[in-house]
Amino acid sequence: MEKEDILKLIEEVEKLQNDKPDNVLYIDSLELLRMSLMLLEKFENSKPKYEHISFSGDDWKQNNIPFGRLKNFLENLKYSGVLEHLIFALGGNGFFTIIDKSGFVKAIEEVVESVKENLGKSTTESTELVAGEVRIEIIDALKEFKAFVEKDGFLAFWENNKVNGNIKNHPEEIGKSQLMSFLTGRGTGYIAREVPAGQGRQDVIFVEDPKSPVIIETKIITSNNGKYEEGKFQLIDYVKKNSHNEGYYLIFQIGNFYNDDSFEEDGIKINQVVINIAPQAPTKVFREKVD
Repeated sequence: MEKEDILKLIEEVEKLQNDKPDNVLYIDSLELLRMSLMLLEKFENSKPKYEHISFSGDDWKQNNIPFGRLKNFLENLKYSGVLEHLIFALGGNGFFTIIDKSGFVKAIEEVVESVKENLGKSTTESTELVAGEVRIEIIDALKEFKAFVEKDGFLAFWENNKVNGNIKNHPEEIGKSQLMSFLTGRGTGYIAREVPAGQGRQDVIFVEDPKSPVIIETKIITSNNGKYEEGKFQLIDYVKKNSHNEGYYLIFQIGNFYNDDSFEEDGIKINQVVINIAPQAPTKVFREKVD
């Protein structure tokens, strides 16, 4: 795989995009090609050993590469034994060591070939494919956010950081604030905003992605008091009003009422991620298992 081949393909897709700037296939293809070019250049610049590679947030931002896409690609290479010592830092910086050089180049070649293949598909087929990839990236980001909250972030919901004491006023705002900070301030590349509703705000966060805008409903659940159904109705209603067919339901719960799930209701696909903001202390969990 030569850099010139990728550059030539990028130029061809950019010409196609000039005629159809909103075509999701062209947007998606350019992201993949620019990511491939960036990684290949990093690889070639790491001579003579072709091992240790680092990148900054500016590297992927200047090339309009979503961080989630780059992160997923590199993590897959790590799991397949191509990379090791994969580290991500604040600001979208990263570092990794290549242990299978031919595998690394082959993975880049496969991405470029997939772009060529997708460009030959119908608009409907390619749009569905891109939407599926966006779904995976968003769910992965929400699960990463879930891990952050359940590790330390849950303390922000409680007075004096005392879990199961007094929950702070307006916990919904705390959850939304954490999520938007996570999406916009941790190098994900997403632009998240709250949705206005009359004089106030809804519990809906709209994530702007040129390929497939994402709608996330957030809700605090402390009991079976109808809040869950209320949030689900709001999500479905907002998704329909925006002519979409899919939404994301992010639940912050105290207790064990709901689980991560994916289902369809009223013609809308709902991807549900549940976060426990009152986790048990490790010693208590251990004792319960022993008993």
